Amino acid sequence: MLKVICIFTLILLISNIVLAYKVYGASKNNKLETSNIIEKNNSDTSVQEIDDFIILFLKLINDIIKYSEYLSLSMKDISGQSTILTDNSQLHIIDLEKTKNQLEDMHDKLSNNLKISEEIKDTFEVVNSSIKERQQRIIKGINEYKVVQENMKVSKKSIDDLVNYTMKVQGTINNISEISKQISMLALNASIEASRAGEYGKGFSVVADEVKKLSNETDEATNDIFKVLRNINQSALTTQSDVTKTINILDSQSTMLQETVNSIDEIVQMVVKTLSNVETLTNKNIQSNDTCTNVNSTASVVLESVGNDMTTIKQIDDSLKNENKCVEELVSSTSDFKYLSKNLFKLLEKDENTLVAVTEEYPPFVIENKDINNQGIDIDIIREICNRNNINFKMFFAPFDLSLELVKDGAVHMIPTLSYTEDRNKIINFTNPYRDESKFILITNKNNKKAFNCYDDMKECKIGIISMYTYPSNFLNDRNIIKDENYKLDTLFYKLLKNQIDVVLLNDYIGKYYINSNNLQDKVCVSDYILKANENFDARLGLSKKKNTEKLTQIFNEGFKELAREGIIDKIESKYIKFDCNK
Repeated sequence: MLKVICIFTLILLISNIVLAYKVYGASKNNKLETSNIIEKNNSDTSVQEIDDFIILFLKLINDIIKYSEYLSLSMKDISGQSTILTDNSQLHIIDLEKTKNQLEDMHDKLSNNLKISEEIKDTFEVVNSSIKERQQRIIKGINEYKVVQENMKVSKKSIDDLVNYTMKVQGTINNISEISKQISMLALNASIEASRAGEYGKGFSVVADEVKKLSNETDEATNDIFKVLRNINQSALTTQSDVTKTINILDSQSTMLQETVNSIDEIVQMVVKTLSNVETLTNKNIQSNDTCTNVNSTASVVLESVGNDMTTIKQIDDSLKNENKCVEELVSSTSDFKYLSKNLFKLLEKDENTLVAVTEEYPPFVIENKDINNQGIDIDIIREICNRNNINFKMFFAPFDLSLELVKDGAVHMIPTLSYTEDRNKIINFTNPYRDESKFILITNKNNKKAFNCYDDMKECKIGIISMYTYPSNFLNDRNIIKDENYKLDTLFYKLLKNQIDVVLLNDYIGKYYINSNNLQDKVCVSDYILKANENFDARLGLSKKKNTEKLTQIFNEGFKELAREGIIDKIESKYIKFDCNK
């Protein structure tokens, strides 16, 4: 800041010296009107040197004014970004505090989860031990069941044998019963024969009676034995059936118990697996708890650090605001330099037959270039018309608002590339429009190409624009479109190539020229969709009314028609724009 002030002071001092010298030179020339031709030539040479000196300082002053305005815009942008950074930092602190509280809450929950998982682990260990114990008891029961089952099978075999034996005995008893019946028949026959024998058969009759009696007793005895054997057999059969059922039940119970053992074994495996998972979960909870503790500790350090950074950012923001005020004062003070610049401009020795134009650089229409053949589209057109009409033309560069004042005061004849307004029309003679500037192209990054088919497609993108350029009012007033403003094209295209913005919107002439002059054809592409302004965006020349430029205005109007007819304007434009932006 001190350097800029020193430069301004130096310019003021030198400019005052130049003014004094100019006045002194003029006074001296008046006194020496009778001087010889050599002295006059020397005086003319001195005046030319002073004029060149003034032009040099004019350029320096104009650069200071221009860069002061750039500095002001940059400082406003930086100050705005600093304010956003301060606000965002404050939000970050709030978010970090919330995060720290959430981490503490998470730590408490993890500690509680760790406690619960350890309790679950202990419970599962007890359950696992209990299940295994019960499993062993069931296995022991199964083994006992098997012993009983084997004993029952042995008993069943004995009962089966008993049934068989009773069946055999019954057969034998039946045989005895048959024999007894036969003996009884024999006894009966013997009695009959004894009776026939009379006295001789009495002894035999006694024997026959005894035999019959023995047969009857044998029959009774066999009947009693048969009844006993039948009861034994029936009981044995019943016992046999019961034993068979019992064996089947034991088989079924044994099978069910074995299935139970198998199921318990599966449960044991699941419990073991679950226990392993619980142990893993417990270890993870321990790790998470330790990590959360470390993160919480780190969050506290970060929060403290961000708090310190916030203090620093606030100090920077306050400093930037102070610097911004200084820059605003600097820009405000440039009005004195504009006044000085205007006076210095008026001191220049100008030939009344020379058409003098002044404006600021506005590529590709006006380019500040020492090569007069490459000073932009509009300057080439003006020079061509002047050459055809034997008009001397001289071009100077100054800030735009200063250029308007110079035209208004009649210090110069013309300001090129000027848009028409009612207020300007009061002090300026406008030529007819010689170019339509209502088309605006959308330039995208080839590596992140976006398609634009209509106006609404722009509402989905972040669009870069130049803050000092003219754009369609409907676009500027549309709050649904995100606009990234900057005063430098280089910055906008840097952001585009870094994918910080989606598209750059520019007047088609300006966009084409910038892409061509910076060799960006392989890095960017132009959308087929073109935004057209509803307003009249045309290019005209503005000529000072104080200079009585009506005739000049007519000359240029005719000249535009003639150059357009001959294709000269298209040829001049193609010199600065050498590629097809629609490819």
